Amino acid sequence: MVAHKKGQGEEPDFIQQKIFQALKHRDYPELPLEVVKVTNGYVIGYRRQPFGDWDPIKEPYLEECAKIQCIKSRNIWKLYWMRRDLKWHGYGEYPSLEAALKEIDEDPDCCFFG
Repeated sequence: MVAHKKGQGEEPDFIQQKIFQALKHRDYPELPLEVVKVTNGYVIGYRRQPFGDWDPIKEPYLEECAKIQCIKSRNIWKLYWMRRDLKWHGYGEYPSLEAALKEIDEDPDCCFFG
């Protein structure tokens, strides 16, 4: 399982593990799925390697697919997707983490995994 917090070396928390377990069938050896805890939620994406010497990005990077955030005051989970402008945009609100993960996995609008 590739899941970590910002600040490497810490153990994945319960939510990270739950997200990874729900989406682990999308994990591939050459394209590992990663769940990263950020300040206001969790980002789900693939760890990619640079394409070659000509690639301006020299380090491995996270290709972000989805962002999920718990709004405790409203008891909901908000789901975001990244458009081609590289900004997060609201996708929907869900009553549970499981419902949000199901939406990501089914990806009916091809927003998360294409």
